[in-house]
Amino acid sequence: MKICGVIAEYNPFHEGHKYHLAQARKLTGADALIVVMSGHFVQRGEPAIFSPYVRAESALRGGADAVFMMPPEASTASAEGFAEYGVGLLDKLGCDFISCGLEPEYSGHRIAELGKMMACESDDFRSRLKECLKKGISYPDALAQALGIEKLEPNALLAAEYVKAMTKAGSRMEFVPVTRTGSGYEETEIKCGEFPSAMALRKKILSGEIPYEYNGAMPLGPDDFLPEITDSILRCDDFAEFLDVDESIAARLRRSELHYHTFEEMIKDIKTREYTYTRIARAVCHIYLNIKECKKDIDIAHLIGFGNSDVLSELKNRSGTEIISKAADFREELISSAFAATLYNQIYWKKYHIELPNFYRQNIIKV
Repeated sequence: MKICGVIAEYNPFHEGHKYHLAQARKLTGADALIVVMSGHFVQRGEPAIFSPYVRAESALRGGADAVFMMPPEASTASAEGFAEYGVGLLDKLGCDFISCGLEPEYSGHRIAELGKMMACESDDFRSRLKECLKKGISYPDALAQALGIEKLEPNALLAAEYVKAMTKAGSRMEFVPVTRTGSGYEETEIKCGEFPSAMALRKKILSGEIPYEYNGAMPLGPDDFLPEITDSILRCDDFAEFLDVDESIAARLRRSELHYHTFEEMIKDIKTREYTYTRIARAVCHIYLNIKECKKDIDIAHLIGFGNSDVLSELKNRSGTEIISKAADFREELISSAFAATLYNQIYWKKYHIELPNFYRQNIIKV
């Protein structure tokens, strides 16, 4: 059996993601598609618009055969940490291929070259990166300049990080990107006849312009969490102990009066030229979620949904880590995921007065 792995957020799952899964299966000839997906909070440093179980069911109905959930220490990490965990888990599950979406202006061959260059970390590369960072520009822009290219779009950066992680780990997986079609990653408008970006969909759903309900699930946005996030910052004694919070960010948090109407307003007020929006959002998210380090060790694979029992049997035979589905039996290993779920569920109750299942009692999704 050939197995292709995908690292995703599906925030939310849409037709472009369905297209990617179909193309990944076609290009690799895979018999199964395995997804490692963000949980209740995503790499952008925000809560997911729908719970991971809702998004997992969408993915399974859209072509995936099994979905595993990342812990929040990995799902909210930098592109490097996010990729390292995702690649490591797919590798341990025994995948033969890894596939991701890639903008048309980047070839898979070029991204593979860049990823290997990043993994090599030659003295010349490190020196160029250090000099670029001294200019006071953001890390992604400095990285692009050090690599000798004009810009690295978010999906291209993640793809290069996947190759970097695979190279450093000596992974046997084959890198098979799929060229994206339709709207770009950061496109905020939905264009007729094109696959929309997840960002555009989130914007329309949260504004109420697009009525969206999946099996009774209703959306949450970062603004819904603003009072609780602000409170966590106000109660914090030592900002520097949290992941992605350096002294410069900590100083700006201390000076902030934290009187904001929206999450975006808060992040833009705290950020400076040398930090991306998502770096600041991740830092704030890590304070709220009490995350102090990136998740690197992979001791379990948390299965939250599947649609093919034969694929599941094959994964159990070839996996180099324990596949678990009953969270209640692994409380210590899943404590950070349970904490993130509790915070998410509390805000859902506050907004809709609907109680979501307790993390430890959540049923596995079967399609």
